[in-house]
Amino acid sequence: KIMRYQAAMKLAGQAAEQKKILAAVAKIPALAAFQMAAGYRANSVLKEEAAIAACTIAKNIYMKQGQEIKKVLSEIAADPTGGMIADQAREMVHAIDTLQDYILDWEVSGPYVQDGKGCRELFDIPFAPEIEGGEKAEWKIIPAGTDVTQPWYLDLLGALNGGEQRAAYLRTTLHADADGPAVLLAGSDDGIKIWLNGTPVFANNTMRPFTKDQDQVEVKLVKGENRLLLK
Repeated sequence: KIMRYQAAMKLAGQAAEQKKILAAVAKIPALAAFQMAAGYRANSVLKEEAAIAACTIAKNIYMKQGQEIKKVLSEIAADPTGGMIADQAREMVHAIDTLQDYILDWEVSGPYVQDGKGCRELFDIPFAPEIEGGEKAEWKIIPAGTDVTQPWYLDLLGALNGGEQRAAYLRTTLHADADGPAVLLAGSDDGIKIWLNGTPVFANNTMRPFTKDQDQVEVKLVKGENRLLLK
């Protein structure tokens, strides 16, 4: 697609046609699309549309390719004539700088409910993800970074179609170069329970709004893979 759009840009006779092509490129969530759009920022006629397209693409790829696009986003953010698009680029640069401290690759399972049971009761009822290593549970990838101002935030309501008085699980695998201590920071709405390598390491059956890093727990990682499960 990118090769075809590049050819179309050369064939386009007017700036209005080129702007339409950039708008189409903006819909492709790929690094090559970002690089193509960003390349037209040097064109005074296409500068604004190129920056808009680049930032639109960046919202879909900054979680995985933030370091590769950070320089261009910083340039867009520093443009005194950039207006709202400069503000968006600035937010993404900040998000990219923040991401290195957070776990971003998660799978989700749920929701899990029982008739007549509220969230405080569901907290202590074992569902499929915490039984036999979660082999019988159904898992799917949950997107992180849907809110660029909170790139570490996982929207369980959005991923599981909303609802109340229910439980969900998250899982991921961490890699450690050696055995050693670590500190895990987490936040939740409402309660949260955490297992590391199948062993419970934290539980807080509470009612509260979400704030990042509400809970802190010291854990010991083992060399190689470490399985992290959250309820």
